[in-house]
Order: sequence, then structure tokens, then C-alpha cells
Amino acid sequence: VFTVVITFQQQSAAKQQRDDDREAAEQQRINDRNASQQQRDQEKQEAGLL
Repeated sequence: VFTVVITFQQQSAAKQQRDDDREAAEQQRINDRNASQQQRDQEKQEAGLL
């Protein structure tokens, strides 16, 4: 019984970690996209295109 309980707890912890990692990766993608857009906008301004 103890082993079964520990196994379920480990599976639950692993799922939570995957969910957290997925959320962090999504946030990083959003941040990267925003940074890229800001860089392009700045380069356009410097080139006098905006």
C-alpha cells in the first residue's frame, strides 16, 4: 500500500512539474516574441522607416 501511495504522489508531482515547465516555456516564447518585435521596431525607427 505504501508503495502505491508513493507512486501516485510521484506521478502527481511529475505532472505538476510538467505543467509548470510548459507554462514557463509559453511565457518565455511570449517574451521572446515581444523582444523581437521591439527590436524590429527600433531598427525601423533608426532607419527612418516609421
